[in-house]
Amino acid sequence: MENQIQTQEQLAEHKAKSLTPRASWNYSLDQIRRDTETYTDEEKQLLVDCFLFCIQENIAFRDFCEKIHYDYTTVGRIYRGAYLNPTTGKAYGIPANMLKGMRDFLETERRRLVLGTTEFVETPTAKRIFTACDLARESGTPVFLWGPSHIGKTFALTQYSRTHNHGRSPYIRIRPARGINGFLETLAVAVGISPNDRRDAIIARIKKAVKSNMLMILDELHQLSLTSSKYTYFQALEILREIYDETGCGMVLCGTELFETSVMQERNGVLEQLYRRGVHKIKLPPQPTRGDVAAVLKANGLDFPDRDMTVQVKRVSEQPYEILRALARDDGLKSITERIRYARKLGKGVVSWQSFVAANLYISAQRVATKSDWE
Repeated sequence: MENQIQTQEQLAEHKAKSLTPRASWNYSLDQIRRDTETYTDEEKQLLVDCFLFCIQENIAFRDFCEKIHYDYTTVGRIYRGAYLNPTTGKAYGIPANMLKGMRDFLETERRRLVLGTTEFVETPTAKRIFTACDLARESGTPVFLWGPSHIGKTFALTQYSRTHNHGRSPYIRIRPARGINGFLETLAVAVGISPNDRRDAIIARIKKAVKSNMLMILDELHQLSLTSSKYTYFQALEILREIYDETGCGMVLCGTELFETSVMQERNGVLEQLYRRGVHKIKLPPQPTRGDVAAVLKANGLDFPDRDMTVQVKRVSEQPYEILRALARDDGLKSITERIRYARKLGKGVVSWQSFVAANLYISAQRVATKSDWE
């Protein structure tokens, strides 16, 4: 029996060398929960947290073992529930050094993520989005989050997913035109189970994998109403309601005004059960606020401009305040951050209002059609 296990482990190790980081974890979350049932609650949670964090951050199984300073074979056996006394068949406990290594790994990696995401700026709108996630996670209820495109929703949601709750808050972006099977595949992959199964089996495995201390962050839900049939859209939301009822996990249900409109129209109809479970319903501003823009400017070394401030670039005079207001109204936050990026390039690493205005003039000029050189 021992020789058979060793042979299987050698084959798995050989195969893992050529696999993607996710595929190198030859486990699914529902299987991990089943196979580690003999361990304490704290030990089981550590194993789950490390698994979820690694598949989210694309850390291969072998690399994880190196980071926790424990051998590949033993860690694999523990995850499979095969770390047993060869004589009695009784499960060994998880070694103390491995437990310490896992705790240190999660703490170190989370700190690295927080410090390493220098592009992210915690704007007032981002703080509201973080609050929505906290409310959903703490209350264990669905939270509806509505807001237009290009105000930083997705950036804030992915940042929260990466830096909070040790991987127990998977970010799930809904893809268009994939039908109910594609929807279930997206959910399955996000929570660490194989999508290669029958529809009912996938739903059952998701329910076994998800626990009440997790948070499912579902973004771009309006894509379902835009690109799927009405039946598919309602069926997908009903599946979410069913998962919530049976697991008690928190959910953030995020989309644009199209998602809000569809939910509000059906709140006394097909979607009544899901809508009534969501106590918190948060509507974000229609465009980036002055506070959002000021936070981004400050993070890049610029003070928010006065209304009457004028900057001249060559023979053109512009008012930065009016540029920012128009960009926030018409194009969103990304249009401002891209001008800051290009301004830094023009300023050889330094952002000033002169380089910002120059960047805006250059980008705006690209919209003007040029004459044919054949004329």
